[in-house]
Order: sequence, then C-alpha cells, then structure tokens
Amino acid sequence: MKYPYERKQLYEILSDSEHFGQDYEKFKGSDYDDFIFDKINQAVTNAKKLRYQYSQKDFLDEDPYTNIEAALPEIFNTNKF
Repeated sequence: MKYPYERKQLYEILSDSEHFGQDYEKFKGSDYDDFIFDKINQAVTNAKKLRYQYSQKDFLDEDPYTNIEAALPEIFNTNKF
C-alpha cells in the first residue's frame, strides 16, 4: 500500500484486529479507557509469561517491552491490572 493513506484506507487499517478490532470510523472519539486497559492487561500478562520463561537478568533488562509489568505500576500509580 502507498503512503500517505487516504482516509478510507486508514480507517480500514485501524479497524482490523491488530489495531482497534472494530469499525474505527464509528469508534473514533469514543471513550478509549476500556480499550486501553485491555491492551495494558494483555501487555502485563505477556510480560509476566516472558519473565517466567527466561531467568537471565540481561534478557529482562535488554528490551523495555519485555519487563513492562515492572514499570506499569509506577506509570499508572496502581498495582491492579
């Protein structure tokens, strides 16, 4: 696909399951809280799985997305995900 996208193309891309998973044109401007909290929960779950699979400290510190569950409580000032 070429860049930049036309509006219709961008809406189609953002509507797919890898992005918003719903009709983005109807979704835009809506409350994003539930959507974002779901994504954060999934990130925490995935990071914990990675942490338990690998015990090497170097691996955990190598990529900030690998141990995101360690940073999220401080970022969002909560321990509940």
